[in-house]
Amino acid sequence: MEIIRVMQTKNFYNKKLQRIGWLRDKKFRKVVSKKKHLFKLMDAWGIEKYIVTDLTDRYSCEQIRIKEIDENVIYVISLNDFLTNAVERNFETPQLFCSRKFFKKLDAKTWKTLPLESDS
Repeated sequence: MEIIRVMQTKNFYNKKLQRIGWLRDKKFRKVVSKKKHLFKLMDAWGIEKYIVTDLTDRYSCEQIRIKEIDENVIYVISLNDFLTNAVERNFETPQLFCSRKFFKKLDAKTWKTLPLESDS
């Protein structure tokens, strides 16, 4: 008998009903453009606070993966490290921002670790 594993995906949407991320295998994933989405003042990635609350309280999320499409890299951080280092800012909605220096940076094709810009 063959066991088939079904991966369930939970999608997350903003107020404009645009999909902004999804959760699968306790990993929250989000695709962004550095030019458009990086909070340059803090050199940080942001996630809406209500999503982070759901990830912790309802879904037992363990990791955040942000794929940046301009440089084709993936930023990875544990949810606990994100929460420890994040700062709340309120623009259109409350968001939590975490500096890229706390993320591990991976090449999206090879999954090899890359140096952060400050390391270069």
